[in-house]
Amino acid sequence: MTTPPLMTVAHVAALLNVRKKTVYAWIKSGRLRAARLPGGTDLRLRRTDVDAFVADLFEVSVPPAIPTKPSTASAIQPPDFFALGRSRAG
Repeated sequence: MTTPPLMTVAHVAALLNVRKKTVYAWIKSGRLRAARLPGGTDLRLRRTDVDAFVADLFEVSVPPAIPTKPSTASAIQPPDFFALGRSRAG
């Protein structure tokens, strides 16, 4: 089966075995080029651009993952219910 010269985000995601969300993140960050079709919202990617992107992944030792925002959940301390009870009892 030959790959068409223009591919959808879903096709690229399936080809690279990643989620569509990851492909959109690569496009948004500028790591992967895409074009919007006239009159629509669909994106298309050139097969040559995808091939170049994959080739760069193997030449550069930087992983392709998009950095995530640091979690703020660990900074939130749960309330000390025992201390709250002592302050009301006293």
